Amino acid sequence: MKALLGLAERRLRPGGRLVFWHPSTAKRAPSLPETLPFPESLAFVSAATQQLRGEQARTLIVLERR
Repeated sequence: MKALLGLAERRLRPGGRLVFWHPSTAKRAPSLPETLPFPESLAFVSAATQQLRGEQARTLIVLERR
């Protein structure tokens, strides 16, 4: 994830968005955005969690370049 965030910092224009899926569990998904280390240049916009089979889930995270 460090590589993805680093690339976004370098390549996105101000106002550009990075959207990606992050795997998680159903219990961890609600607190996921607060626990991930986002760089200062990328602002958190939103997150949406999709429940998968069993305890598995994935969270769609949207960040925007400041």
